[in-house]
Amino acid sequence: RFSEISDAGELVREAKRGLAIIVPSVALVSVAIWLLRDLVIHILFTAEFAAMRDLFGWQMLGNTLKMVGWLFGYLLLAKANALAMAALEIVTIVVWWLLSLAFIAHNGTIGAPQAYVATYALYAVATFVGVAFVVRRMRAAPRAAVA
Repeated sequence: RFSEISDAGELVREAKRGLAIIVPSVALVSVAIWLLRDLVIHILFTAEFAAMRDLFGWQMLGNTLKMVGWLFGYLLLAKANALAMAALEIVTIVVWWLLSLAFIAHNGTIGAPQAYVATYALYAVATFVGVAFVVRRMRAAPRAAVA
């Protein structure tokens, strides 16, 4: 859908519509998983995994931010340079790794999902800024003459 849109206003409306559907849906599922984390651990994992219950909140927040970033990322992929998006994905992996090293060294195990949250918060901001540039470019482009 994003690739066929040529009007900046329509693109912004479509992105808002996607956010209005995706963010509440992912957030709701994330909250449900967080609330049921003990049951999830009991059913899917061994008792040794129980200590990980404290990591679920960070993980679910990171997942929600990741989905926001992905929505903007898909929009960028449809409207901008695929090579730039591939580069952003590689940079994101490196940032996640570096933040994981720093956060784990500073906060212990909980630093891993905290790095995930920080990485995908940065990713969401980066893709949002990219979309803002795409919209600005679309608004500045001369309108095609209608025959």
